[in-house]
Amino acid sequence: MSSGDERLPAEPYSFGCSDRRRESGLQSPSARTDRPSAGRPVPANHHRASLAARPAGNPPNVQTENSPGLSPSKAKRFPKYWWLVVLIVMAIAGGIPAVRLQQYWEQRASCQTNLRRLSTALLLYAQDYEGALPPTESRQGDVWRSWVEMADPYKKGQDIEECPSNPAAGARHATLGYPFSCSYALNYRFFGVFAPGPFAVENVEIPAQTVLLVEAGRMREAGPFGPPASPLAMSAYFDTAQTPRAYPSPHDRRMCISAIDGHTVCVRVAHYSPAWHDPMYGRVGRNVYNWNGGHPNGDTGTPPRE
Repeated sequence: MSSGDERLPAEPYSFGCSDRRRESGLQSPSARTDRPSAGRPVPANHHRASLAARPAGNPPNVQTENSPGLSPSKAKRFPKYWWLVVLIVMAIAGGIPAVRLQQYWEQRASCQTNLRRLSTALLLYAQDYEGALPPTESRQGDVWRSWVEMADPYKKGQDIEECPSNPAAGARHATLGYPFSCSYALNYRFFGVFAPGPFAVENVEIPAQTVLLVEAGRMREAGPFGPPASPLAMSAYFDTAQTPRAYPSPHDRRMCISAIDGHTVCVRVAHYSPAWHDPMYGRVGRNVYNWNGGHPNGDTGTPPRE
């Protein structure tokens, strides 16, 4: 028998599958005549004949929207620049906290700059008045003047009375009622506490640990961490534990303060409660105290009072 009349070997019996294929007119993959089997020579026109036998239309093994088994939703493709949209959304979502953080640091830095410049103005005032700072308020006839107004000639026209995180526009003095649009309060211990008149700044033994200015502004409603709720403000600093809502911590629960030596720092207030606290000499925050590093005058050899 010639090679052209050669037949494929019979398919082995496999649980009746061959019979069912013969009855249904189907052929097994190994019995198909449109492709060669192993060991048979490939006719020259094999691929051309197999392609001609396929119906015209789509290429083999390619599915389209109308192909069975492919849903229209899967057939839809992403927009050409979908990845760019994703990047923009991620950049916006990630940039919001960064903007807020930057705003926080800018406002905090602005507050400390205000305190530094106010401290400089007060120390220049003291140089002209034999080391004495201005009183927290002074009455001239029927007009009350605050320490801010008395130090005004030394501020050189700078607008440094308000903290951007703790505005005090429209505020009035808490007890005297005169306008006091200032976010800061002056330590009252420099006038009339340890002596009938002013206490000279050069007589303070530990100036770097003695507070000069703290944040005040409009009083809070219930505590030092809420928003301003009252038009009243304090010009004098007494103690954080005695009147917590008068001396807030507007910088993420921190308060900016300045010491007599002119340096500023942002601290977590140590005592908003009177427990275990000395209201005259006790600590404000970190290593800055209400007076003389936590020591009475002339008694710096003992542990500081908390």
